[in-house]
Amino acid sequence: PSFEEHPTKIKVLEWFAGGFGGWKHAGQFLRTHEQIPMQFVAVEASPEISAQYALTHRAHLIAASDRLPDDLFLNDLDWIVQADVFNLNLRKAVHTWMPTIICISSPCPPWSTAAASAGLHSKEGLLLAQSILEARFARPAFLLIEQVAGFAFHQHKPLIEQLLLYCGFQLIFQKTLDLKDVSQPARLRWLGI
Repeated sequence: PSFEEHPTKIKVLEWFAGGFGGWKHAGQFLRTHEQIPMQFVAVEASPEISAQYALTHRAHLIAASDRLPDDLFLNDLDWIVQADVFNLNLRKAVHTWMPTIICISSPCPPWSTAAASAGLHSKEGLLLAQSILEARFARPAFLLIEQVAGFAFHQHKPLIEQLLLYCGFQLIFQKTLDLKDVSQPARLRWLGI
């Protein structure tokens, strides 16, 4: 279906928004050049990175230290929430908003080298699995996962694929790309939808 057939706003939730910010850049491109209505809510634990994201992406910054209003995101504003992605104060506002897409860019070091890195045997590596489990509660139409190129061959990737199926998601696309083909930095990344 085309976007013309579905004129409603696409709501994108970005978990671990610190890194390159590629999801937000892509969304801004679609908003500007294709006039696709989109709203972004990003979540990042680091106060410094959250502030930088707010400035770079013209997003409203809020800390989820207390319970957020359930209707906080029911507007046309872009937000960056300084919180852990599993913060319970954030959950009700996210579920009320009902994201169309959830983007997961969890920490990369556990997946950097296919054979030698810790993957799910590390606290940072488990964040990817926990994020997928959390996403099942929000029930987005799409889940987008970005990870380092080594993830494509990591011994724990089949476990992540099984988890996706268990949570009701189907991996319909996966590819390792060099970002230099579409942006300034040269970075190899595995993308999955």
